[in-house]
Amino acid sequence: MQEKQLLTYDLHSYSQALQEAILEGYRVVDQTIGFPQVVGNVFMATVVKEEKDVIKQATNVVEEPAKKPTRKQKEN
Repeated sequence: MQEKQLLTYDLHSYSQALQEAILEGYRVVDQTIGFPQVVGNVFMATVVKEEKDVIKQATNVVEEPAKKPTRKQKEN
């Protein structure tokens, strides 16, 4: 999961940054730690993005069964 921190000093810039992140496929986190907030005059939020390509690649991996070792036969 990719994280992106948004940190701006005015509402207009914050709104544009949040909109851009959403259009890039990010979403606002569900946890309190990164939830959008204002501290003084600083607007901040953490947005996350699922790594669908990595998940898709991992699910398409097919493991071949391990081959049993075979003994070489003696030559006479």
